[in-house]
Amino acid sequence: MEHSGRQSPRVLVIRGGAIGDFILTLPAIRLLRDNIPNVHLEILGYPSIIELATAGGLAESTRSLEHQSMAKLFVPNVALDDVLMDYFRNFNLVVSYLYDPDGYFRGNMERIGVKTFLEASHRVEANKGHAAEQLAKPLESLAMYLDDAAPRLNLQNKGTDRASKPILVIHPGSGSLKKNWPVEHWIQVARRIPQAHPDHQIAIVTGEAE
Repeated sequence: MEHSGRQSPRVLVIRGGAIGDFILTLPAIRLLRDNIPNVHLEILGYPSIIELATAGGLAESTRSLEHQSMAKLFVPNVALDDVLMDYFRNFNLVVSYLYDPDGYFRGNMERIGVKTFLEASHRVEANKGHAAEQLAKPLESLAMYLDDAAPRLNLQNKGTDRASKPILVIHPGSGSLKKNWPVEHWIQVARRIPQAHPDHQIAIVTGEAE
């Protein structure tokens, strides 16, 4: 990854998917922040989800993947907006977790002149290790190795009573029965939490977590 002078190196992480997919990518994002001194890190994705990164101090800013100008990036050899091309050229490193089976997005990144483009799989595979570790695996090509796979965000509880107990949120998932963990397992976890964390309140989120 190249950067010159005293200007802070700029890194863009592109992540689509639901909130669970993004949370599992947080360790990889933190790995980038911890390993690149004075980095300016931005996230391109869905606004209601990626704002977690700025709220938790992992990113300086975010940009919406839903903007109409982004659609052309998935079309081969299309005329691209100058402002959009300048935006991508402004980064020393672009890490993409987008689904790009035909390579059109990668091809447009090359046409734009992105300095370093790292393509990572948007999905994880069963029985191949922790999901966060799989998502951080591509960063090993940059000599960045994940030691802690636990997703963490330092969120400020604005507008809440500081004297109240911290809240531990459980989201059983909103996918199919095949994808989700069986409900009886969640019940066991919920029963054990008060013993392991007696100083926490428990909140359960159902449906789509977004």
